[in-house]
Amino acid sequence: MGEHALMRLAVFTDQVFWFDGQEYSTDEAYTLFPVSFASKLDRVVFLGRLAPVSARKPYALTDPKIEFCPLPYYESVYDIWKSGPYVLKEIRRAIRNNASQWDAAWICGPNPVGQVIARECIKLGIPIFLVVRQNLVRQMKSMHPGLKGIAAVTMARYLEYRFKRLARGRIVFAVGEEISELYRPYAKLVHSHFPCLVDESQMSAFAQHAPNLESNRLLCVGRLSPEKGYDHLLEAMSLLKHRGVQCSLDFAGTGPTLDALASQAEQLGLETVVNFHGYVPYGPELFSLYQQATMLVVPSLSEGFPQVVAEALCAGLPVIASTVGGMPAFLTHLQTAVLVPPANPHRLAEAIEQLLTSPELKKSLGQNGRALMAQNTLEAQRDRMLTVIRSDTGANAQDGQYRSALDDYPGGQPPDLPSVSAIVPVYNEIAHIRSIVESLLSQDYPALNDIWFVDGKSDDGTFEELERLKEHASSIHVLTNPRRNQAAAFNLAFSQLDSDIVIRLDGHAQYADDIVRQSVKGLLETGAGGVGAIARPIASSTLVGQAIAAAHESRLGVGVAKFRQSAASGWVDTIWNGCYWKHVIDKTGPFREDSWRTEDNDFNARVRALGYGLYLSPEIRAYYYPRQSLTALWRQYHANGIDIVQMWFKNRQAIRLRHFVPLAFVSSLLFLAILSIVWWPARFMLLADLGLYALAVLSFSLIAWRKQPGKYVILLPLIFGVLHASYGIGSLYGLLQVLSYITKHGRHYEPAKP
Repeated sequence: MGEHALMRLAVFTDQVFWFDGQEYSTDEAYTLFPVSFASKLDRVVFLGRLAPVSARKPYALTDPKIEFCPLPYYESVYDIWKSGPYVLKEIRRAIRNNASQWDAAWICGPNPVGQVIARECIKLGIPIFLVVRQNLVRQMKSMHPGLKGIAAVTMARYLEYRFKRLARGRIVFAVGEEISELYRPYAKLVHSHFPCLVDESQMSAFAQHAPNLESNRLLCVGRLSPEKGYDHLLEAMSLLKHRGVQCSLDFAGTGPTLDALASQAEQLGLETVVNFHGYVPYGPELFSLYQQATMLVVPSLSEGFPQVVAEALCAGLPVIASTVGGMPAFLTHLQTAVLVPPANPHRLAEAIEQLLTSPELKKSLGQNGRALMAQNTLEAQRDRMLTVIRSDTGANAQDGQYRSALDDYPGGQPPDLPSVSAIVPVYNEIAHIRSIVESLLSQDYPALNDIWFVDGKSDDGTFEELERLKEHASSIHVLTNPRRNQAAAFNLAFSQLDSDIVIRLDGHAQYADDIVRQSVKGLLETGAGGVGAIARPIASSTLVGQAIAAAHESRLGVGVAKFRQSAASGWVDTIWNGCYWKHVIDKTGPFREDSWRTEDNDFNARVRALGYGLYLSPEIRAYYYPRQSLTALWRQYHANGIDIVQMWFKNRQAIRLRHFVPLAFVSSLLFLAILSIVWWPARFMLLADLGLYALAVLSFSLIAWRKQPGKYVILLPLIFGVLHASYGIGSLYGLLQVLSYITKHGRHYEPAKP
C-alpha cells in the first residue's frame, strides 16, 4: 500500500463549530493539529457540534480538502443526559449516513459522544484509533470538590473504563507517560503523542526573537479553572514578596476562577504586580507576551501536555511546570524545564527564585527548549502520528516486506554519502575510553561529522579524560547526563545534532575502523530503518570471562537473540549498537528514559511498528567486554530481569516469550519447593525439574566445548546457573513490584528504577 494508504480521515475532538454562511470555524486552537493532516490526505472530515447561532471564530476550516459533518448541538457532555435519547440517536444516525465515506476515524476521549461514534464505526467496519490528552479522573477531582466532585469522579471513572475497553486491540495516542501507563495493559500499541501547533515556518519566526530574560515577568497562558493550580502560584508569589524577590505575573486567559483569583491577589497584596489580560488569541498578540516574559509558569494539578509549553519552548522562553500529565515524560528537569511537584507553593517559589537569579540556567533552558522543539514541530508530530495510523490500516510490513526508509527520506533520494553522527553514552570507562576515542577517530568514513560522548557523571576520571581528548579533535563533543541512564544520554545528544544518520555505540566496547562505513552501507543497500552489529566478545584471559562469553553465545544463555549468534544475518526484531536514519528516529520518537536496561527493545519495537525493518549485518564489526566475575554477571542480569518485566507493562510489543523463560523456571522451583513442605510428591517433581535443567546445562556446555574447546567449560554450568537464577529472580522481583504498585494505586504503574 503506498503513500495514500489512508485516504479519508474522520476526526472527533468534541468541539463546537460555528457557521457564518460561508465557512465553519471554532475557537479551539487544537483544531490546527488535525487540520494539518489535510496536506497529507485526500479528505479530513471534522465531526462536531454545530452551534445554533451564526458566528465566525478564530480557527476556520478553509482548506478545500476539509469537510464538516454536523452533530446535534449540546452545551456540554453533562447536558447530553438531560436531553434524553434524542441527541444520541441523532448522532448515531449522522455516523451511519456518513461513515461509508471514511477510511478511519480519530476519536478523542474519554468522552460519551466519542464512545458512541466509535462503536458505530466499529459496527460499520471503520478502523478507529483513540487519542487521550488528559487524565479525566484527576481533572474531575481538581475541578469539582465536595459531593459534586464524588459524582463527577465516579462518572469519569466509568467513562475511562469504557474507553479502555474500546482500546483493546487498537492503537492509542496518549499524551504523556502517565496516560500511556493507563492504557498499555489494554491497547495493541500506545504511542506517545505530543501535539504541537507551532509549524516549521512559525518555529523559524520564533527563532528571530529572543524573550526578555531580565524583565522578571512571569507569564501564565490558559483557561482560568481550578485544575490549573493558579491559586498555588499566587501563594508562591506572596512567599516571594515576603522574601524581597521582585517580579510580576501576567495571566493571559479567562475562565470560571477569574474573580476568585483577582480577589486572592488583592488579599495577598499582589494587585499591583498581577495583571489579568483576559482572552488573548493565538497569534502576534500572544507571541508578544512571550517575548516580554522571563518565564512561563504552568502550575497545573491535572494536565495533558499544554500547547502553551510547546509555544514557550519554541520561543526560547524558560518553563517551570508541574510534574503532571505529559510534562515529566517530555521535559527533563534543569535541561529543558524546571519541574516542580503540583500543589506545592513553597517548591514553586523556590523554583521561580532559582530561575530569576540564575542567568546561565535561563539561557540554557531557552536554548535546550528550542532544540527540543526543533525535533517536535507540528509537521514532525503529525508525520509520526500519520505513519502509525497508516501502519495500522494496512501500510505496515507484511510477509517480510518492509517499508523502505529510503523512500521516506525528506526531500527525495538520500545523498550518496550521508552525514553521520555517533552517540556514545559512557560511565566510568577510564580503562577503555582512550581506545574507544582512537577507534572512532580512525574511522574510514569521510562524512562522520561529529562524535558525542555523553557522560553519566563518572567519578573515575572518564569525563576529565574526554575533555582532554576533545582538545585534539574538533569532531568530539562532551555532554553531561544528570539522569545517567543510556536512554537519557541518547535523547540529550540527539537534540543537538543535525545529520542524515545516527549511530548509537556502547562505551563498554571496541569497534572496527569501518563500522560507520559498513553501517551506512547496510542502510543504503537494505532500505532498513536501522541496522546493527553482531555482539562479538573480546577475548578474556580469565576462565570466568571465557565462560561468560560462551554462555552469551549459547542458545541456553542469551544466544537465542540473533545479534548474539556469530553466523547470523538478515531481518531481526532488535539490534545492538543500532544505526538509524535520523528521519526514522524523528518519526519513532525519543528513547524511553524510564527504562534502564530495555530501552533498545522498546525503541526497536516502535521502529517496527512504523513498518520499517531492522537488519543484522555480519559485516558490521563490534566487540564487547564480557563481565569478568560472577558478582558482576549477577548484578547485570538481575537488573535486566527487573526491567524486562516492567517493559512488558509499558510496551508488550518489545518483549518476546523467551524473555520470560528464566522467570518461569525460577517460579516453578520456588512453587515446588514450597509445595513439597505440605505435599511430599512435590519433592519428586522438584528433583525432576532440577534434573532436566542439569541435563540441559551439561548438553549445552558440551555443545559450546565442541565449538570452542577450552578449560572454561568446567565453569560453564555454574555460569548458566548464575545467569538464569539472577535473571529469573530479577524478573520475579520486578513482577512483585508491579503487582504491589497496582494493588495500591490501580492500573497506573510507574516502575521503580533498579
